[in-house]
Amino acid sequence: NSAGWRGFVPMYLAGARLLKSAHFDLVYISTTAFNLFCLGRIWRSRFGVPYVLDFQDPWFRPRSSAKTTRHRFKAWVGDRLSRYLEKFSVWGARGLVAVSPEYLTSLKARYPHAQAFAAGAAVEIPFGVRVEDFSAVDGSVEVRDEAKGLCTIGYVGVGDVVMQKSFRRLVAGLARLRRRAPDIVNRCRIQLAGTKGGWRDGERKVLWEEAAAVGIGDLVVEDPRIVAYSAAVSQAVAADGLLVLGVDDSAYMPSKLFLYALTGKPLLACMKWTSQVDSVFREFPDLGTLIHFLAPEEVEADEDALLLEFLRQVIAGRRFARSAVQERHSATAMTRRHVELFEACLSCRP
Repeated sequence: NSAGWRGFVPMYLAGARLLKSAHFDLVYISTTAFNLFCLGRIWRSRFGVPYVLDFQDPWFRPRSSAKTTRHRFKAWVGDRLSRYLEKFSVWGARGLVAVSPEYLTSLKARYPHAQAFAAGAAVEIPFGVRVEDFSAVDGSVEVRDEAKGLCTIGYVGVGDVVMQKSFRRLVAGLARLRRRAPDIVNRCRIQLAGTKGGWRDGERKVLWEEAAAVGIGDLVVEDPRIVAYSAAVSQAVAADGLLVLGVDDSAYMPSKLFLYALTGKPLLACMKWTSQVDSVFREFPDLGTLIHFLAPEEVEADEDALLLEFLRQVIAGRRFARSAVQERHSATAMTRRHVELFEACLSCRP
């Protein structure tokens, strides 16, 4: 029932019409509906046009315990198919893009003689961000309760079981801090939105339940209904602080990280222990605050102290320039790297 399968034939037909209608040098496929990657090789066999694949997430996950859905049978079927579909797609790709270098490392280990690796046309290009997106926000969005002196920490995006471990670590830390510094913790509210596609009234709110389980359900508001991108940006701009949650995958690179960073607001990320995101926070010290789930117990106290400092930043209304982040991860900079890859793909022949 996913869009990738329901749209496979219509996408193939639409692409075929385009490729027959005019000359094209390259096909670029960027999606997390990974089975659509197969279209690149099918179109290439029919029209001779090379293609490039963009991996925003890993496709085939050998021996992975990461949860990406609550539909276990569907996930099992997808895992079994992904091994063969990934090989079919990657083997014929002229170039590969991934938001995480670990994704490329895994692909190269499985397909060392694939065209893209043989030609050196496999590159890491993280998610870029358009500063212009902030100029079109809805100024009517207001999430701070000035009358009560409350501050809001905003998050818009996937939640549910996918981000459950990450959020569990966060609320456990807040529960501990509430006992030590209630005057600070009680002034903050976490507002979650768009956490579960297809959610209906009366269904579970998985992340709020994690907060309630440790006694801080009153500090969390969750509206699982999906919101438009423009509304998500508006809520980010209106919030006093911003939250980025991680999944049970060390290679995961959150798409909203740099978008949230360029608001200038205090930023908190909760990632898996030894996450690839650690290197990003080392590269940009003013990016925000980083804590971890599945971390050794001995780091818990230190990371709780970091969490408390983040709350102080939110309450104080701190702002950060983060000019280095904007320079390195703007949409313009990322586009330039794509163009370099595309030109390299067209200059080489398998």
